[in-house]
Amino acid sequence: MQSDRLNYFWEHELRPRLAGRIFWLGIGNVQRGDDGAGPALISRLADHGRWQAADAGVAPENHLEKVVAARPDTLILADAAEWGGHPGDAWIVDAESLRAGGLSTHALSLDLAAAYWSARVPGIKIWLLVIQPASLEWDSGLSPAVAETVEQLAECLRTAHPTIGKEEHHERA
Repeated sequence: MQSDRLNYFWEHELRPRLAGRIFWLGIGNVQRGDDGAGPALISRLADHGRWQAADAGVAPENHLEKVVAARPDTLILADAAEWGGHPGDAWIVDAESLRAGGLSTHALSLDLAAAYWSARVPGIKIWLLVIQPASLEWDSGLSPAVAETVEQLAECLRTAHPTIGKEEHHERA
């Protein structure tokens, strides 16, 4: 993703959705090339302290209760997905879009997981951050375009205004 495209994505798409207590969940298989984009992003965010983050690998359903226990206001699911962009392009969609189909990702398990989290954590906003892969070949590592996007997104998040991810958590009924 080129810097101007990433800057636009950051300022107009991702940053406005980062509200309240944030939980990042990386999804993907690190042994399948760019499918490891979600876990790669999480590994760069995990020790930041502003938010909670977990690498779900290929089984986000194994983290259902971890997310519920955290009671985030915003849940960001980071994954690689075929959506028609250029390799390394990022896109963010509401979890409701999973029900409509059209993304080649872990759609069935993510759809069910999102429905579960919505039922268990009232008011939660769930977003799917997808990065267009260049390659999903076994043992190929991240492509240069996807690796650059992951690094640039991580840098934007690390240097974001200090209040992002630190807003007061609202108690839910």
